[in-house]
Amino acid sequence: MSELSSHVRVKSGQPRCAFTGLIGSHAWLFAGLTGDEGLSQLFEYKVNVLSPNGVLRANELLGKPLAVLLPYGINTDLDVRVKDVRFEKDSEQLTRVFDHPLGPEGPVHDLDAPFEDLAPEALLETNIKVLSSKPLERSLPDESVMMRTLHAYIVGFKQVADQGRMPCYELLLRPWLWFSSCASHCRIFQDQSVVDVLKTVLADYPGEVEWATTESYNPLGYCVQYGETDFDFVSRLMENAGMYYFFRHTVEGHCLVITDASTVHKPIDGEGPLQWRAGNDALVHSLWGWEPHHTLCTGRISATDFDFTKANTREASVLKAEAAVAMDHEQTAYEHYRYPGHFNSSAAGEYVTRIEAQALSAEQLLVSTTGCAPYLPAGACFTLSEHPDDRQNVQHLIVRAHLDAFCTPSNYGVSAPRFECKVTAMPSNRQYRAQFNTLRQKIAGPQTAFVVGKEGEPLWVDEFGRIKIQFHWDRGEQNNENCSCWVRVAQPWAGQNRGAIFLPRVGQEVLVEFLDGNPDRPLVTGCLYNGGMRAPYELPAQAARSGIKSQSLGDEDVYNELRFEDKDGAEQLLFYAGRNQDTTVVNDALENIGNERHLIVGASSFSQIAKDSHEQVGGDHNRQVAADHSLEVGGDHNLQIKGGHSLEVGGDQQSAITGAHSLEVGADSDAKVGGKFKLGASSVDLKSSKTITLEAGQTLTLKAGESTLVLGPKGVSINGTLVTIDGKSKVDINSGGGGSANSAEEPKPKKPQKAKKAEKAKEADDGRD
Repeated sequence: MSELSSHVRVKSGQPRCAFTGLIGSHAWLFAGLTGDEGLSQLFEYKVNVLSPNGVLRANELLGKPLAVLLPYGINTDLDVRVKDVRFEKDSEQLTRVFDHPLGPEGPVHDLDAPFEDLAPEALLETNIKVLSSKPLERSLPDESVMMRTLHAYIVGFKQVADQGRMPCYELLLRPWLWFSSCASHCRIFQDQSVVDVLKTVLADYPGEVEWATTESYNPLGYCVQYGETDFDFVSRLMENAGMYYFFRHTVEGHCLVITDASTVHKPIDGEGPLQWRAGNDALVHSLWGWEPHHTLCTGRISATDFDFTKANTREASVLKAEAAVAMDHEQTAYEHYRYPGHFNSSAAGEYVTRIEAQALSAEQLLVSTTGCAPYLPAGACFTLSEHPDDRQNVQHLIVRAHLDAFCTPSNYGVSAPRFECKVTAMPSNRQYRAQFNTLRQKIAGPQTAFVVGKEGEPLWVDEFGRIKIQFHWDRGEQNNENCSCWVRVAQPWAGQNRGAIFLPRVGQEVLVEFLDGNPDRPLVTGCLYNGGMRAPYELPAQAARSGIKSQSLGDEDVYNELRFEDKDGAEQLLFYAGRNQDTTVVNDALENIGNERHLIVGASSFSQIAKDSHEQVGGDHNRQVAADHSLEVGGDHNLQIKGGHSLEVGGDQQSAITGAHSLEVGADSDAKVGGKFKLGASSVDLKSSKTITLEAGQTLTLKAGESTLVLGPKGVSINGTLVTIDGKSKVDINSGGGGSANSAEEPKPKKPQKAKKAEKAKEADDGRD
């Protein structure tokens, strides 16, 4: 190594670029750069570096942060003192650390040789006159050189053709937000504002976020990230909310600035107006190639959505919103219409359409220009001056920027860079909004999920019959009523206080569709059997059965069932009530049974008929009453028996007839009384077309007033005040034998038949097989 005097001057004709942030990066030589950045855009820079100290390895660089310092001016000559010079462990890389500025002392020497040839001990406590930003060390005082800092992470590494005698590499630099494009998730956010959701997602990444928002954002009831990268997810949320972002860089890192207002954009630090020039004058404060361009776009944004909670009428349930795009040209009547609008209130719809209109308006008036300064980042403002069209001499917001840096290689390094920056800008008094470029992820087909609910509740629904579900892809720990939004359930039929309703219960597997494929709008369309929940009938043996079978919310063995059996020769319709069955028929009820009907009532049976009751029995009618039998007839009681009528009473029989009693017997009439037979009437008429025979085993007495006629075994006694025997033709009184009389026949009433029991009713199917 060559020896140096105690004072040296570091000299270079132009400022050079520097690197910092990685061990050894300060020794790299900058060989070129190209890159793009923009509002709501991940910047990308490709930097070419030369490594004087040998080969660089990808695994030592990828994922590491790096700061690139791009000089664009020198403030003044400045002295600095060398505070420390040392060799780092495991590398012969010289590290140079400078202390605070000092005044010039002693003689000054030139330093043109590479630093690798310097003796460290020769630099201690020496003064170095700095005339440039030759890459010495990041702690070089800020006042010495004006720098544009690019801080990023190395996400790509490629070795390219050597330049001179040194290996050359291309490093791909991206912001920390780029890492969010490397991760995708399926997760659900509930009742959080868009800011809260963004904070949750961005917290997983190694970067700082500055929130410069001015709007108040209402909670999102249900927001799903389904298969989207985190970057696409946050981009979509910000676009829909009217937010956008840009980056601010320092040597220590870069900050993501999220905003929704143009007031957050500030002029470039330390820079005055930029001068318009007709051509390239190579001055950093000049701009040339100034090209304003206007674009015709849609004149109106309209959107429609639907709120089922207001669905009494179509007019009330269909939500409409629209916003106009301010334009000063012809052909403005064209409208961009969107359904669904993804809003749940008219106010939210007006906000969404206004944001989209502003996004279109932001791209309507832009300007393109070129300069040679590297300090024109997206998100910064500059003021143009000296343009012949004074309307252009206003403040502009940089929307997009493309930066190129060119260096000329040599055997000992590279030249100072030459910059070219192409900028797209818009008037800063117009509100910028990001275009709605990020498409919402759609779910193309149905999915299945499990019904969940509050702990201990087998059924968990709201006033609309909606349920809570948990998707199989949901990795959240909440397996309860908080793991999803309320999800509507499709029914076979629905109407105003009518229709069919079957509410899935906790633990069931359900089929879920998504309205318009939107993960934020699930709809349960059916239920499914699975390995844990089998069908109510054994399959495939009972495949001919179909029906509906419920289960009590309490006892699992209690259920209701309506079943259809279609097996050949065993066709059956089964009704089974686990507890009560209520049947109400407003008008007629018709029942036709082709064969027998058996009915068993375990307790009492009650029947109330408001009008007539008619019963027709084609054969026998047998009724058996184990206890009392009461019959009360409010009007007439007519009984017609075409055959015999047998009545057997085990005890007493009493009949009380308030009116008349008529009895007509077409054939014989027999009455047998085991005890006395009493007949009382105001008058009794007995009439026979032939004979009347009265027979008594002992005495037969006929009495009228004081007169009697007694027939006994020993004779006949007639006693009366006056006895008259009158025969118009002849009267014979004979003491000998008269004509004999026939004896009365003994009555023999038939016994009634016993009623048959409804034994077959016990065989009724209860659906338990």
